[in-house]
Amino acid sequence: GGHIDNKSGAWKTKIGGLGAGIDSFYEYQFKMYLLWGRRDYWDIFLDNKKSIDRYFVRQNWLVDCNINSGVPTSSHLESLA
Repeated sequence: GGHIDNKSGAWKTKIGGLGAGIDSFYEYQFKMYLLWGRRDYWDIFLDNKKSIDRYFVRQNWLVDCNINSGVPTSSHLESLA
């Protein structure tokens, strides 16, 4: 899910993926490890990468998935700019 209702705390959508709005989260984990050399940032990055590879990578493409089932829902290119 990409959006949470700030009043109820419920997910507004049941689709999750890697694209605009979330990619920087992973990018900065890696950059913080490079900058400060702290192993905990690297470990967090690797844990997240394992989940990305498990749920979002299909035949070398990134796909969107249902956040409850992990079933792929779509694949498309998304501008990160």
